[in-house]
Amino acid sequence: MNELKWFFPGSGSEALDLFKNDYRPHAGGTYLIKTPLNIRGLFDLSRIRKYREIKAEKSAVSIGAAVSYTETARFCEKMLPQNILSSALSKAAATPLRNRITIGGSAAALPIWSDLASPLAAAGADIFFEGSEDIISAVDYFNNRDIRKNNLVSSVRIPTGYLNGAYYRCTLTGFDYPFFTIAVSIRGKNMYNCAFSGCRGFLKIFSGSRDVIITEAEKKLEFSDRREFSGDYLKHRAATALKRLLSTGGSIDE
Repeated sequence: MNELKWFFPGSGSEALDLFKNDYRPHAGGTYLIKTPLNIRGLFDLSRIRKYREIKAEKSAVSIGAAVSYTETARFCEKMLPQNILSSALSKAAATPLRNRITIGGSAAALPIWSDLASPLAAAGADIFFEGSEDIISAVDYFNNRDIRKNNLVSSVRIPTGYLNGAYYRCTLTGFDYPFFTIAVSIRGKNMYNCAFSGCRGFLKIFSGSRDVIITEAEKKLEFSDRREFSGDYLKHRAATALKRLLSTGGSIDE
């Protein structure tokens, strides 16, 4: 086995050069167990200042790729209490892991149990890449493995006006990986943008009024059988949770 090489770039451009040469980014380190043993090496993102920044802009919040779940949840909660992103991230994993898991790393790895995907998709987040002027929606980013594999995330930008809503995660216990998640973003009077993760295809989006979303979800939402539950049961659970969220106007966290 070759000796693992470590690099400590001080700028985004240095990090991008390493990324293009098949070195892997390291921020929180929580996904290293999934990293192939034959990788050339790792580069640490902690010295790149812009990757560690989280800031409120005129109508959005910008989150650097190396900002942790805990930092993101706290910042957004102060800015907008009971928002869907803080609600989701505060329930993800255990506290020590939330202190390490980063926004960029979690978005790129995209495990099926992700608590990040549905709130970013529902809120209309955009993903920014190092060395590129391209701006990709979170939905397109999550649905395209090649984009995730071939680009180094530098930041995520979320419209603050679309963070109002509700979040639900289906689990067996309070501390567990979710079978699926639902994020509802309020877009106006009886108008919502709703994102499901953990279903077939991983991510599904439904927009419109309460009745339109419920009808479309019942037609198009499908789940694979799991060891614990059948796909039909998970679909029933998802439909029930969706109706409960939308019956309150998407204003409470389930």
